[in-house]
Amino acid sequence: MFRQLFIILIIFLASVTIAQGSGEKIRYMIEENPPYNFIQDGRIQGIAVDILLKLSEENGQAMQASEIEMVPWPRGYKIVQHTPHTALFTMARTEQREDLFKWVGPIYELTIGLVASKKNNITVNSFNDLKTLRIGTIREGAPEQLLIQAGYPTDKLERVTKPEQNINKLTIGRIDLLAFNTDSTRYTMQKMGLNPNDYETVFILKKVHLYYAFNKETDDATIQWLNNGLNQLRKEDSDGNSPYKKILSLYLDQR
Repeated sequence: MFRQLFIILIIFLASVTIAQGSGEKIRYMIEENPPYNFIQDGRIQGIAVDILLKLSEENGQAMQASEIEMVPWPRGYKIVQHTPHTALFTMARTEQREDLFKWVGPIYELTIGLVASKKNNITVNSFNDLKTLRIGTIREGAPEQLLIQAGYPTDKLERVTKPEQNINKLTIGRIDLLAFNTDSTRYTMQKMGLNPNDYETVFILKKVHLYYAFNKETDDATIQWLNNGLNQLRKEDSDGNSPYKKILSLYLDQR
């Protein structure tokens, strides 16, 4: 009988280990996408970075922000599709990407919109109104993919690798619209010394959720324990507080 109980205990412990993760070493990559992930004062930080570090700490596999690699979005997007044991964040989970990755999240909901200078008085009521306008995008980014899917010609896009490049173009009139998420646009403009209130979102492309995107070969146990851990971080105490909300409050004044 004791032998049977011992075997059951071993099986139970093994199942717990699997549920917590496989222990595989993941190469985590980010792009410059504040306030979710960015570099400031030489340190990688942001909402998604802090959440990941907290999850690794809770799982007993604490990692440092310095272990996370900053890469241009197009390169990271290609790597995570074709290289095992890699992850890229933050990524909008869209229909086009659904089957390309394994997902952990959602981390946060954002609005993908078209931003214009208020002084230009640009009005956009539908995709048809975009035909004569010059739009700046991040290459392989979700806003760009949404525009192309809607029929906007790829060769008319101002495609770059960093949002600052197209924000500069927007300020000097080289493009009419910037396709990007609205929170990051405001945050980046402030860092660049611009007044975000001089700009406006004239059209909303989509509201999407941000995720950690993992290569398809990633162990399901790793995905499971990360998602379970994120759910735990969201759990609120009697006062409505949670570790997740605490992290948001460090970067988003309205939260």
